[in-house]
Amino acid sequence: MLLGPLLAVVALAGGCSGGGERITVYSGRTAELIRPLLERFSEETGISVDFKAGDSADMALLIDQEGDNSPADVFISQTPGATAFLAD
Repeated sequence: MLLGPLLAVVALAGGCSGGGERITVYSGRTAELIRPLLERFSEETGISVDFKAGDSADMALLIDQEGDNSPADVFISQTPGATAFLAD
């Protein structure tokens, strides 16, 4: 299940411990696949999730364009190229 790794990524990304926290997830995965995981994550942790979905490359370009002002705390991609682009 992806929930365990998602919890670990979020903890590393924002140091969230629950209790009214909020994170923003940009996803290149199909919203119908990811949204249930994020809803369960919110239920189990109390952390609210703002969710934005689209094509992996488009989400990576959006994060790049937003630069330091990007609200994204977590980026989920279905392609390694989009992640590598952001790693640079």
